[in-house]
Amino acid sequence: MNNMFELRGWVERGFDTRMVVDEHTMETPTHKVDCYKNRVALEIEWNNKDPFYEAKSRQVVY
Repeated sequence: MNNMFELRGWVERGFDTRMVVDEHTMETPTHKVDCYKNRVALEIEWNNKDPFYEAKSRQVVY
């Protein structure tokens, strides 16, 4: 699925962040987001262990 976004100009991107309290600055690194474009960030997750997914998959009749 990430490839579909990459073909449309979305890129993986990390961000440099920091927290400042009074005069004390702390770096707060973040993980990379899957897809970033024009100030919009998307994080794509797939969890096939989700209870809703499991319940629905058991209802499939073959």
